[in-house]
Amino acid sequence: PTVSPYDSAGNYARYFNIDMENPLAVAYGVDAKQATSRTFGNVFGEYTIAPGLKAKLNLGSDYTNSKRDVYNSTATKAGFANGGIATVFNGTSSNYLVEATIDYSRKLGDHRLGVLGGYTYQYFLRESFSAGNVGFPSDLNGSNSLGSGSTSLATVGSNKNTNKLQSFLGRINYDYKSRYILTATLRADGSSRFGSNNKYGVFPSFSAAWQVGSESFMQQVPQISNLKLRAGYGLTGNQDIGNLNSVATFANSGAANIGGTAQIGQSPTRIPNPDLKWESTAQFNVGLDAGFFDGRIDFTADYFRKNTRDMLLNLPVSATTGFTTQLLNIGSIQNEGWEFLLTTRNFTGKFNWTTTINFATLQNKVKNIGPLTQILTGSLPFTNQITVIQPGSPLAAYWGYEVDGIFQTKEEIAASAQPAAQPGYPKFADINKDGKIDAADRTVIGNPLPRITYGMNNSIGYKNFSLDFFLQGVSKVDILNQNLLETLFPLDPARNTLAEPMLNRWTPANTNTKWPSGVGYNNYAGQRINSLTVENASYLRLRNLTIGYQVPLGKITAIKSARIYVTGQNL
Repeated sequence: PTVSPYDSAGNYARYFNIDMENPLAVAYGVDAKQATSRTFGNVFGEYTIAPGLKAKLNLGSDYTNSKRDVYNSTATKAGFANGGIATVFNGTSSNYLVEATIDYSRKLGDHRLGVLGGYTYQYFLRESFSAGNVGFPSDLNGSNSLGSGSTSLATVGSNKNTNKLQSFLGRINYDYKSRYILTATLRADGSSRFGSNNKYGVFPSFSAAWQVGSESFMQQVPQISNLKLRAGYGLTGNQDIGNLNSVATFANSGAANIGGTAQIGQSPTRIPNPDLKWESTAQFNVGLDAGFFDGRIDFTADYFRKNTRDMLLNLPVSATTGFTTQLLNIGSIQNEGWEFLLTTRNFTGKFNWTTTINFATLQNKVKNIGPLTQILTGSLPFTNQITVIQPGSPLAAYWGYEVDGIFQTKEEIAASAQPAAQPGYPKFADINKDGKIDAADRTVIGNPLPRITYGMNNSIGYKNFSLDFFLQGVSKVDILNQNLLETLFPLDPARNTLAEPMLNRWTPANTNTKWPSGVGYNNYAGQRINSLTVENASYLRLRNLTIGYQVPLGKITAIKSARIYVTGQNL
């Protein structure tokens, strides 16, 4: 820490020249309570119309109520400046489901046929109420007496929104001797979230499987206990854009003097888009399932390729519209990779040990973004355009300047594209070779999506004792380190900093370092998003560890089972 958390009187210190709260004051001076209750259930009925023909009706509901009270006491900087800050919130969320299906199945010799048709309807309702106030005579009442605060600064708000989802679906299953399996489905989904011209999307899918292990010729290979080949192709839709994004919305915006009285006006907050439609993903996959030595080893491999089109993106629009962005369907991306799963039963009996290993790769690439060449997006405090969407790059790749070392001498600076630099400044790559460093020199400096994920789970048991641990990791992924960004480009020098970049920074006596001197950092603050602040985010960690003991109960029949265990996560 750079300052004391306590003042001379032993109270939590408030530093108004630092744009952040004292963490101890927040920990002990903020009273936050939240209670959530949830009630859900469903009822269904099934009726056999004729042999093999059944009708089913399923009705469901899910209701959640959430209440949150927060009081920032005068021990905190914000609470002290406002005489205490109290907010209360109450929200409810309801989800109602109606699902009706008709299912026909028939078996003729070695042939089996199943046909299903159905209809589903979902209704979502969300309501909330909030109130707040400041300027309380005492901290004693917390958020329980909003009326005792300011008579002019109290706030109140409420919200209600709904959305509906309606689907028509059909499915056909066929198999021969449970050996050759075909499935075809068709869905037509309609969402109230989309524009009036495109509420519905149609999503078919097909799959086929061959149970090779059931063929007679496989009986000659007893080491292979199971072998199945699979392939599939299908479309799925995405409607996760929130409500009201396709229609015009309005909000209070200033006041006008009408007839000698100030009248609150309203202004639009969104550009309507009646053509907004489903984002769709076409996925092709092939795979195999294999088992060896009577189930001692199981292996699964899958290759997939996903092409997403009509992406739902907020795109920049002309300032003459009065807005900065509009939600549109544009462009496409591709995800391609492999997934592997291996399970081995190493030992069985009193001492048993099972290992499961997973490994997956992912190659993400933007294919096109319509008439645009790139979309700059993403933001941090006092910094924007930190990621890019452009053809050929991963989605939302980090976008910034490439650091090519640290300037050591004035002669080196004079021959560079940064003639105003000083020794100890970072040396930025002149990507376009125009002799200067500006926004045109930004490039992709990191990938936020892991290209490799992997893990290993082990379950070991001996008599009544058990040991389970799960190792999980990712590789070939980057992250923008905001703590490092704040250290190299501090918004406030009094705030905490990372030790390594400060203690090992460039000085005339310490030139063999990658960290800049920090002197005059405001002169190159426009290049704050750079390859120094984007780091390799690969890791391998012990995600879960559990050690347990199954208590033998003997003749105790009142207790079904008892187990003592200790567990830890992210160790």
